Amino acid sequence: MMDPSKPVSHGTLCSFMWRHRDRGDIPVVTNRDLRRTWKTLAGKAGISKEIRDRIQNHALQDVSSKAYDRWNYMPEKRAGMKKWNKFVRAMLTKHQRRMVA
Repeated sequence: MMDPSKPVSHGTLCSFMWRHRDRGDIPVVTNRDLRRTWKTLAGKAGISKEIRDRIQNHALQDVSSKAYDRWNYMPEKRAGMKKWNKFVRAMLTKHQRRMVA
């Protein structure tokens, strides 16, 4: 049994996607679709575009980022992921309430 307090691996998500695509439960979805959906919903959750880009490891092309800024932004990324966790849990709670009602 899975422990809901622990994150799942990327392999779990891939397996889920392939299984449901094969069944015809969901349309064909690519990794790009998932990244785009995450980027949009994370913005809705209040995570800044800069931090969303950094979480997705997008290369920033300005001179300062490329040549001078060596900070890894891990505290900012973690804060962004905490916001994401809160957002997803709120969506799931809302969905569960609708299912019960």
